[in-house]
Amino acid sequence: TDVDENGVVLDSDGDNVPDCKDSEPNTEEGAQVDITGKTISAVAGLPASTESGADVGLPSIYFSTGSTKLGYSNYPALTEVAKFLKANKDAKLTVVGHTDSTGPKEFNQKLGKRRAQAAINHLVRIYGINSNRLTAVSEGSDNGIALSKAARANRRVDFLFAK
Repeated sequence: TDVDENGVVLDSDGDNVPDCKDSEPNTEEGAQVDITGKTISAVAGLPASTESGADVGLPSIYFSTGSTKLGYSNYPALTEVAKFLKANKDAKLTVVGHTDSTGPKEFNQKLGKRRAQAAINHLVRIYGINSNRLTAVSEGSDNGIALSKAARANRRVDFLFAK
């Protein structure tokens, strides 16, 4: 892993995915990427990019260690996801729960799924989104994006376009 003079992992293209885990190391500026650094395609029927030129993408939400509780800091991101779903009635999302690697693998797999389900429950209960449009899955502690074993960036839920 290459690091700068301060010991920070390099991210040459600025997509917030370290070069050592980036499947597309030359992402265009402003593009929305998934946790592997791959550009997220626009949903059919939507413009390929927004007015700013960035691909259509959705924010992640983050959790405390071992928790499935949605903190208030996640509400703006969840509002953006809900706005997207309301504006795109045919869009379906895969809601992917992740954990850090501090717990046992089996526990982390279940925790990731419960985090994804917590996000779905919020979108259904607060915004009236049809639950059939959302599928909860878990990556557990696999595919972490941060090198630190307990990094907050690994304790998240991503919203990906269902294919």
